[in-house]
Amino acid sequence: MDILIRMASAEDAAEVARLSAELGYPCSVEQMADRLGRLLHQQNQFIAVASLKETAVLGWVAAESRLVLEVGVRAEVTGLVVDAKARRSGI
Repeated sequence: MDILIRMASAEDAAEVARLSAELGYPCSVEQMADRLGRLLHQQNQFIAVASLKETAVLGWVAAESRLVLEVGVRAEVTGLVVDAKARRSGI
């Protein structure tokens, strides 16, 4: 299985919204497009998607870099979901 991991883009809004609903957080494509549009331009945000070549998105991960008093700078995973049909496939 050739899995492509790439940075998310505004064009991924529909697939990211679909997967968010699987995770239990439904939202409209418009809402997700707005969120992605705001987050993708922030240097402390990381959002990547996994897909099979250029097909539908099979998963996404979001992380945030932040300064924390007790340990300094760290990254925290703020969201992670893999399509139910693709789970346990190595994504």
